[in-house]
Amino acid sequence: MILVDSSIWDAAQNKKDKNHELAKKILQEVGEGAYGDLLVTDYIIDEILTWVNERLNHSTAVELSQKFFSDSQIEIEKIDWATIHRACDLFAEKDFLSFTDATTGIVMDARGIGKISTFDSDFEKLGFETIGVD
Repeated sequence: MILVDSSIWDAAQNKKDKNHELAKKILQEVGEGAYGDLLVTDYIIDEILTWVNERLNHSTAVELSQKFFSDSQIEIEKIDWATIHRACDLFAEKDFLSFTDATTGIVMDARGIGKISTFDSDFEKLGFETIGVD
């Protein structure tokens, strides 16, 4: 299983992003099962839909939301209170993490997921293998 971070989804949608082609390639590989099943969290979905809506346009954000919630290949992990509490501790400890990234790290640990597709090197600092970071 691989978790796909918002930076990948964002770059794949944004043709002006320097990582646009790489993000599309990674999502294609993920969709073909190269890294196992695909997981995102509801916090990542919230983050990416907000970014796409603000940086690109509303219709692209709506299309992407429909993909997330109708694609049976995408497993969505809902962040629960236990994860939030553990993420608060990680967020306080690691000043380089966003709160969403802290919840992502907690979910990955809890589910035994070692790989994340991202352009964010902060996940390497947490000990995860990244697909996409140079």
